[in-house]
Order: sequence, then structure tokens, then C-alpha cells
Amino acid sequence: GGFQNLDAPTLMAGLRHRNARVRLQALTVLTQKRAIDRETAEELCGDSDPQVRLHAVESLTALGRSFSEKEVEDVLVRAGKKSTVGILGMTTQQQEQELLQGYRMRNLLSENESELTKRVEESMVHEDDAYFARADKYFAKHGDDLRSNVDDRFRRYFDEGVRRLENLLKEPTLAGGIVGEMRGLEDFSRKKLTRRGLNILVRKGKHEDFDRVRSNLKDGFAEVSILDVRYVARYGGWEDALLLLSSRAPVGRWAREGVDSQDNFQSELAKAVRRMGRRREVSELLALEMVAGILEELIGLCPASRFSKVSHGTLFALFDNESADVRRAAAMKVVGTWSARRVTALLKEYVGREGHRYYNVIHWLDLGASVSQRDARNVVRRLADRRAR
Repeated sequence: GGFQNLDAPTLMAGLRHRNARVRLQALTVLTQKRAIDRETAEELCGDSDPQVRLHAVESLTALGRSFSEKEVEDVLVRAGKKSTVGILGMTTQQQEQELLQGYRMRNLLSENESELTKRVEESMVHEDDAYFARADKYFAKHGDDLRSNVDDRFRRYFDEGVRRLENLLKEPTLAGGIVGEMRGLEDFSRKKLTRRGLNILVRKGKHEDFDRVRSNLKDGFAEVSILDVRYVARYGGWEDALLLLSSRAPVGRWAREGVDSQDNFQSELAKAVRRMGRRREVSELLALEMVAGILEELIGLCPASRFSKVSHGTLFALFDNESADVRRAAAMKVVGTWSARRVTALLKEYVGREGHRYYNVIHWLDLGASVSQRDARNVVRRLADRRAR
């Protein structure tokens, strides 16, 4: 369906659409159908969106054109351009760098172990892609070294890289200045290296690495990835759900590592908390302190049979939440799962109580009290479907 059913002329017109998502989808389908020509792909290398530019490079590669790594970097990274926040929730500069890293990693993963090892041995500070490609592709042999570096937060690895740089730069003054700059970036670099190492470990999915992932959740050294959330949901318990909720949300998107939006991260986290809290009382679960977006998702995921048992204290706390989205989600859940009689009684109690009352809560409860349960559920379902689009 969708773009797949469009003919080539219509898809070609889509390449000129002002929405980058439309251009990217049109280009993707044209490439799949082998209906993109070299001249058009060359033009798209100058597109304003880095994802479109990357796909244009990949389309040209499929058509037989070869690119050096420097040429790909020149296409993807627009030096001097004003940085804006894009559809993945990161700046265009961050997105360009991460797409370039993903491109490099895919190329490196096509190399054999000896080629990757040579690159690792010759690498300088901040030239880390070969190390992670080798650890990922040849994990059985190099996984323990990766684990050791994650445990030590890549301190030894970083120090070795600095020493190689010092040996290369014979002139003491020059070496001291450059090494000083590298040391100034050590904390940032080691956090990023640790995050990349953890991404590989959680993708491998081995239980023996659980304490490593949990350790990072506890001390917050590296950002939390959506991959962490899925991994912890697989092996963790209730205490780990609480750790996830208290952990730092990702600032970077790690686009090639499974995260494509803040909304997706919050949705996955809500699913993980629901899974790990399946033996807890629903009132306890919904009373936990968490980001409004996660709480909204958790309310939506709660089965009707469980939500029917929520205490009035917890329910009224949701109705009093400072987030209008949380209040709406809780009221809609009531309307979508409770009988009109129960909703009527709840509405009377809510309106008659002392303190502040919110219009969007009254609006939804009044709907549930005024129509049949079937009609109320249809309204809620249609609105939920519309918001999900």
C-alpha cells in the first residue's frame, strides 16, 4: 500500500515535495523499483535533508558510481550551514554526523577481521569505527575486550589512543597542545564510547551483560538508549523499571542504533514498565513519578480489566496532573472501559469535590455519562486512531 502502489511519474513528482519525509519515501520506493536515474540521484545529493542525501548516495552506488569516504562526507555534512532541529529531534549537524557514522560502519562491517584489526592498530583518537565494527562482527573473539572497556568506561582505551598520538607527534610543544585538547574532551569522548559499546552488548542480548547495563542506569555515565530499554524489559524486574524511569532520557538520537524519536523512546519505556510491573497493583504503577509522555503511554497500554481496579485516589491524582495530555488520557480510558453508570457516579464525585477541576476531564466524563458504553468506546477509539497517525 501507500507509496508502493504509486507509479514512477507520481513518485518522481514526490521528489520535489516540500516535505522531507515524502521525498525520502518516494526516493526509497523508486530505488527499490530500479526506476531512479543517475541524473536525478545526483541532483538529490544536494537536497536540504541529510537522510535524502544519504539515500541518493546509496542509489548512485547501486547504479555503479563509486564514492570515497571523503566524497560521502562532503555530501552529508554541510559545513557552515545553520543548524536546525529536524524530524528526529536532533540538530541537522548531529543527524549528519550520525548518518555519516552509520554509513562508515556499514562499509567497515563488510571487511574481514585482519583488515579491521589493521585499521584498529593504526587508528588515532576519535577514529573508533573500526574498533566497534570488529567487536560487533567478530564478537566471539573480541567481545570480552569490549566488555572490559565498557566496565572501565573506556579509560584504558582512551589513554592508549592518546599515547599513540604522542608517539606520532615528535615535537613536544605540538604534541602537548594537541594532547591537551584531547584530554579536555576526555569525559565527553569516553561517555560516547561507552554508549556505543553498550549498544553492541544489548543488541547481542546476552544475559551476562545485564549488570553492566544496570550499572550504567544507576550512575548515568552514558545516556540511556532505546536498546537498553528493550534489553532491560527482557531480563529486568520491578527495581529495574524504577531505574529506567529515573534514568537520563537520551539527548542524542543515536539514529542508526534504534532510536528515531523521543516519542518512540517514551513508548518503549512505557511498554517496559508495564511488562516489569505486571505483578504490581495498577494503582501503584500509575502513581509512580515519571515524565508525562511516559505516563500517558502507560495509561493507554493498561488493559481494561486492570484499569477497572484503579483506586479513586490514583485516578483523581491523574485527573489533577499538570499535563493536559495525561488528564485527557486518564479520562478517555475511563470512558472507554467503564460503564455509563460508573462514569456518571465518578463525574458526580469529581464535580462535587473541593479544589480545582479541569474542563477536559469533565468533558470526557460527561460524554461517558451521556451515551451508551458502545458509542463512548467508538468515540475514544476513533480519536486514538487519529492521534496515532
